[in-house]
Amino acid sequence: LVEGELKQQPEFLKHNLELVNDIELLEHKSRRPDILVSEEEMFQFYDNIIPEKMYSEPAFNKWLKKQDRAFIEKLKFSKQQLIRDNAGQVSENQYPESILIDGFRLFLKYHFNPGEANDGLIVVVPLGLLPHIKTWWFEWLVPGMLLEKIIALIKSLPKSTRRFFVPVPDFASAFVNAYKPYEKPLLEVLSSRLSEISGLNISANDFDSAKLPVHLLANYELIDDEGNTIAISKDLDQLQQLYSHLSKQTDIHSPVDKLKKENITSWDFGDLPESIVIESSHGCFTAYPALVVEKNTLSLQYLNSKEEADEKMPEGLLLLVKLNLVSEIKALQSKLPDINKICLLYSQVAGCQELKSELVDFILREVFLKQWQDIRSSAHFEQMIKENTSSLENVANEACKILSSTLQQYQQCRKLLKKNNSPFFLEALSDINEQLSNLIFRHFLQQLTLDRLREFPRYLSAIVRRLEKLPNDHLGDRKHMLEAKIYWEKYKKHIEKNSPGNELQQFRWMIEEYRVSLFAQNLKTAIPISAKRLDNFYREKISQN
Repeated sequence: LVEGELKQQPEFLKHNLELVNDIELLEHKSRRPDILVSEEEMFQFYDNIIPEKMYSEPAFNKWLKKQDRAFIEKLKFSKQQLIRDNAGQVSENQYPESILIDGFRLFLKYHFNPGEANDGLIVVVPLGLLPHIKTWWFEWLVPGMLLEKIIALIKSLPKSTRRFFVPVPDFASAFVNAYKPYEKPLLEVLSSRLSEISGLNISANDFDSAKLPVHLLANYELIDDEGNTIAISKDLDQLQQLYSHLSKQTDIHSPVDKLKKENITSWDFGDLPESIVIESSHGCFTAYPALVVEKNTLSLQYLNSKEEADEKMPEGLLLLVKLNLVSEIKALQSKLPDINKICLLYSQVAGCQELKSELVDFILREVFLKQWQDIRSSAHFEQMIKENTSSLENVANEACKILSSTLQQYQQCRKLLKKNNSPFFLEALSDINEQLSNLIFRHFLQQLTLDRLREFPRYLSAIVRRLEKLPNDHLGDRKHMLEAKIYWEKYKKHIEKNSPGNELQQFRWMIEEYRVSLFAQNLKTAIPISAKRLDNFYREKISQN
């Protein structure tokens, strides 16, 4: 019975052997050969129930037929009976067969092959999903392997840093219990947490992944549509580079493409959920519907990520508004206040027709799309159009008035820059030119809201005031310039590496307010601002991202 070698296996024995197999598999996954109880203990279990002198399979079967169902149930192992008392909290939930990340269902394998290249977790990646898998997802491995990895990562830190986290298992355990995996890169989250605890400045680069045991780095098994293995590697980036041309040939989105709707001119496609789950031969994945503009035509598409959908949707909604308000927009374009004067002031940046077009789009976004995330149905879209169309003229008047004032200040800055063209002021003038080029540039209205544009005359006035004071106080100007430059350089460093998220943009406008406080105190600032506030915001919101 213990070996499972009966020619005819009764139901209870099949049940018991399946449980034993499950626990042996759990041992394999968890790399612990001490979870299943010994064969002696299983023998003792049967021996306590089955009568003595039962030496043959025929005799056993004859005896078993005489027993009622309740008695036979006693011959079944429970999982708890087969797990040693010292096995701890090891469970199948810690070593799942598959995992859902960002809408993609990925199947997992576990190899306990110490010394082999593919030792550890294996993530099965269908070829069609290859471009969509993020390299940092499986830094987190699976729950049952995470604690060991966190311990190894902390131990990989330089000794001078590592000594702050003793005993290491306690810090690692606290981290595992506190954080939800797969939402952000593990090394970034861990370095941020350790920095908070210790007060040190620990970055993701401080961990030495080369010191980790091989099994704590995930393997990726790339498979074709028939399930055949194409390649196995721990380097997902390399797989994506080598096989991206093949992945493009697979038809992963065929179910989604059938839902695509082209040449849209009105909201005639039903409600738009934030996401839908698609099943295909490549597994399950989540698609995100969005209105997408391509070559001035509008289509409904299902995209790979929420971020991509959120990027495309505002532009798509804007075009749909324009398609539904043709006569109103034509009237708006013909009545833009002071537009010829504004065009003249803007002429050094771009042409008048381009400015008019972008100004109209700016007004439409402000009137109709401030809450674009809520527009998910035809009824909501029509209500939004009906309730807000009457605001077009007022918003246009205010936007043109602010834009005119802003550009007049901009031209004044340009005149003063030429006037102060002295070798003594080159550093300051270079700094001011950079500031101006990041405030007024081609397409700058596309990146602004009306609330932000309202602050621009003050920003430009502060630059005018700085230029007026520069000849008489260039040393004081340099001091303030360096104080602001610290934060501007930090902003530039992050904007080069990341898309401009809300917090990074907030930091950018905080810097502009800080410049006002340094160079033109009489203008006052829109928010309380200081170097300390900038330091705190950067440390808490940006430095680890």
